[in-house]
Amino acid sequence: MNQDRRFSYFVGQRKDADTNDKSIILGLIRRNKPAEEDIVSQARILCTEFVTTRLNRASQLNAKQQYEASKFIPSDTLKEIEFLAGKLEKYYGQLFNDVSEQLGIPFTSESAVRETFRNVAENLFKERKSVTWAKVIALFCLSGSFACDCSRQNRSEFVPVIIDSFTEFVKDSLLDWIKRRGGWVDVATVYRTTSDANKLWLTSVFGALVGFIYTMFWTVNMN
Repeated sequence: MNQDRRFSYFVGQRKDADTNDKSIILGLIRRNKPAEEDIVSQARILCTEFVTTRLNRASQLNAKQQYEASKFIPSDTLKEIEFLAGKLEKYYGQLFNDVSEQLGIPFTSESAVRETFRNVAENLFKERKSVTWAKVIALFCLSGSFACDCSRQNRSEFVPVIIDSFTEFVKDSLLDWIKRRGGWVDVATVYRTTSDANKLWLTSVFGALVGFIYTMFWTVNMN
């Protein structure tokens, strides 16, 4: 499958997801403990949207792809994730640039992309008791960086693999935590509705970055 067709398939998945996006979000708001399948479906939607915006921002989309991406209507949850990811990338952007090069691992196959993503994610969340939204946002940033790396290496066909890997990791490792928090919409209530939000965010970011720096060090030294 050539690059344009593979991306069209990737965008098509996003469009299909959009038809249920509103109902999923409303469901998450109305239930204290949202259904697990809703959380997983929303994870795929959010990651697809986030990755697309990062590819577009990095000028990694051609004219046709930019047009398709321009038709996306971001959900409120994505807007919140984008807002927080922007803060993370503003202060610690170098950590999320050229991750493949920093790790010394070229993305030459789907298995290499999947395995590298899984290894980094596993180490970022090595301490399951210290899961925070800041670390989850860092995982979104990582997904966007991986996607841009693939595109720069002329491997755009691996972008869906990154989205699959993100979704699988959420399902396998973060599902229970997100469910206890009330779903993806909780990310907005944590950082926008508390008077001490800035302090809380900076504390959480520090924890996320400590985990990410350790992850980078561990992964590089394992290779």
